[in-house]
Amino acid sequence: MGCDIHLFVEVKGKDGKWRIRRKSEEVKIGDSFSYKRSLFDPGRNYDLFAILANVRNGFGFAGVKTGDGFIPMSKPKGIPDDASDYYMKKAEDYGCDGHSHSWHTLKDLLEFPWKDKTATIQGVVDLATYEKWKAEGTLFPTSWCGGVSGGGIKVLDESEYPNIEKGAKNIYLKCRWVARYYDTCEYFMDTILPRLMALAGSKKPNPEKVRIVFFFDN
Repeated sequence: MGCDIHLFVEVKGKDGKWRIRRKSEEVKIGDSFSYKRSLFDPGRNYDLFAILANVRNGFGFAGVKTGDGFIPMSKPKGIPDDASDYYMKKAEDYGCDGHSHSWHTLKDLLEFPWKDKTATIQGVVDLATYEKWKAEGTLFPTSWCGGVSGGGIKVLDESEYPNIEKGAKNIYLKCRWVARYYDTCEYFMDTILPRLMALAGSKKPNPEKVRIVFFFDN
């Protein structure tokens, strides 16, 4: 079963109360379908979930191993005592289906060493993607999955690559690589984090007055 994050942004007002920011954007899928998405929606990124709250740490869908895991910012800290009414209502609506409630201030996020920490990732890569990855010399493949199965499919260890016949089809390689935490959460770092920073103020930014509050559901 998949896991999703429900992430909300709170900003502390002059009265000391936290209030939700609920801006959204139009997201287009194909030529005819679009929907409203929160500006702060990080998507389903299990590496990010692991870093934020030790959720799906080192494993993915159906318990498939995805690496050695990450050292999280913290284990789930629960719902803040001073959470906004909006977040409290969301938590109440989900009840026991919502789990691993936690939160981090923008200051916490900015001070975390995203670019200094690394993790070992593992996944299954199709042959064409593997060969492109190695030819381009990038740090990790453009796409991979935790596991694959089906008629005629062969999953081999990366060490067996030299023995694969030219033109072979339905070949996948089980690989491991090292990545910075930053690289595994690129969208969150390059898109979501700047949006949070914009809420901290321009003249005298205060990253302690902006925070993310979140929970997960399976």
